[in-house]
Amino acid sequence: MKAIYSFKKLVKGHKPLDETLFKVAAISVNSVSKFYDTVLYTDKYGSEIFKSKNIHFDKIIIDDDIEKYDGELECMPKILTMVKQNEPYIHMDFTVIIFEKIWSPHTLTYSYWDLNLSNNS
Repeated sequence: MKAIYSFKKLVKGHKPLDETLFKVAAISVNSVSKFYDTVLYTDKYGSEIFKSKNIHFDKIIIDDDIEKYDGELECMPKILTMVKQNEPYIHMDFTVIIFEKIWSPHTLTYSYWDLNLSNNS
């Protein structure tokens, strides 16, 4: 299984692209890469910025659909990435830090701290 990340700097994006983001992203990718191959789906800008910050992925894919996307939905690069997957994967955000392999008995799992999934089958 691989762990995928997606990134696109949006013109009207709400997330600051500052050093704190890249420090947390580096910790995330480093922790995830201990258990999974990491793949970044991005545009040319994203490829260059992560390389310049020395954040190492096992593979970087410059995706044409992400490159062309010029909308405002921050989730769109993630969706464009997910629809192209044809083998098991985990999509990670840059704020995710893991300390062990992720296990789930479910085909689809979504983590969100506000949801009570205790009765979820």
